Amino acid sequence: MKKLLFLILLFLIPNLVMAEPFKLVCEGNYTIKPNGSDDILRESGKLSVSVFEDSIKVDNIIFITDIYKTKEVDVVKSYEVFDGSIRGLSSVKTKGESYFRDEYASVDIDRIIGDISFHSSTKQNNDDTPEINFDVWKTFIGSCKKSEKAF
Repeated sequence: MKKLLFLILLFLIPNLVMAEPFKLVCEGNYTIKPNGSDDILRESGKLSVSVFEDSIKVDNIIFITDIYKTKEVDVVKSYEVFDGSIRGLSSVKTKGESYFRDEYASVDIDRIIGDISFHSSTKQNNDDTPEINFDVWKTFIGSCKKSEKAF
């Protein structure tokens, strides 16, 4: 009987200690600068956020604490949880002899009132094929609510 109780506690303790992942559905406003345009688009929309113990996923970008560098790729990512907020940063730089691509994203979620600020930008330049060059960015400002389903 003691062994059975021990096994039950052994399986329950990790579940009691680890935080459960959850989803947020955020409603707000996008500001978007499309490639090749001086115009800035504004539209309302939704954003899905998945929060895990060691990472957060926003708009298909995963924020996790990680740093690595190779000859062609330089990655700096961070994920921090504070009493009042969750913050993430992602910077991925890829470079070669005739091209570069910079991808940057940041997120800040107020855990008390549910406000979110999300920004992402991508810039690519290829000297050999300039027709695939682009520079785009978008920002989302809104408010989030916890949800069982993203949409």
